[in-house]
Order: sequence, then C-alpha cells, then structure tokens
Amino acid sequence: MTRGWIYRLETHEPVTPPQVEELRALAEAARLPLGVLQDAAGQQFHGVDPLVGGSSAAKAFVHKLDQLPADQRVRLLHFVDSLLPADSAEDEQP
Repeated sequence: MTRGWIYRLETHEPVTPPQVEELRALAEAARLPLGVLQDAAGQQFHGVDPLVGGSSAAKAFVHKLDQLPADQRVRLLHFVDSLLPADSAEDEQP
C-alpha cells in the first residue's frame, strides 16, 4: 500500500481493490479492527452490503446463524420477534 494509493482512495480516483494483506496493514496503522475495513472495502469495491449497525456481539451472532439449519433459524426468529414490541419486529424470514 503506497501513499499514492491512499491519496487516490481519498480523492475518489480509480484504485485497485486492496488485498487482505493491505487491509491488515491499513487496519494496524489506523488502529481499527480488520473486519471494519473488510466491510468497508467489500461495500466500496464489490457492492457487498455489510451488516450495518449493531454491536460486535450482534454481528458475531448473525454470522453464527448460518451454521443453524433453516428450520431452527425460523424458530429462532419467531422467538426473537416474541421478545420485541410489535412495532419493532421485522417481517423478514431467513
């Protein structure tokens, strides 16, 4: 990662998407978690919509949900919906 690359990134000029090694170096220099930069890079360069908002614990929980069978995810969603006030529950199904 060079100063020129960072300058082009800051000024919205075309850049080559960074590799994970470059993101690690940038994360260390900026004192940010690697995941934050990976989410930002994924969104900027690949149109990936990262999980926005929420705590790190909430994000970790969401990532673990993929390990559950679909029927268990549905039951868990219904359980979570039962804990929330009716106006804050979303109607999306996993």
